[in-house]
Amino acid sequence: SIPKGLTDIAHAADVFAFQLGQLGTDYVDLYMLHTPPQDPAQLQALWQIMERFYEEGRAKALGVSNCDVKELQFILGFARIPPAYVQNLFKIYKPGEQIFTDDVVEFAHANQMVF
Repeated sequence: SIPKGLTDIAHAADVFAFQLGQLGTDYVDLYMLHTPPQDPAQLQALWQIMERFYEEGRAKALGVSNCDVKELQFILGFARIPPAYVQNLFKIYKPGEQIFTDDVVEFAHANQMVF
């Protein structure tokens, strides 16, 4: 996954190559963007980098984590390759800390994303 808080997107391709090397493979089934950046331009740039990994066959599917409906709508507004998976924080014993609402689940399912 793209590490949470990656500040310089210029390193995203190097991070991905390093991760593939650590796994001893040339592709992954799913590559996730964990906690999208607050800056919409940075989010779009990171997603476009991830789309390149997909187009190169190095990621078979793309996903996001810790997104709300507004962020998912934004991504779908520009993505050539939409997220296939959404994974949000859910802590059964700390209900105030989760990023899990029915509207996110409904939105994901309505847009052919696995939640």
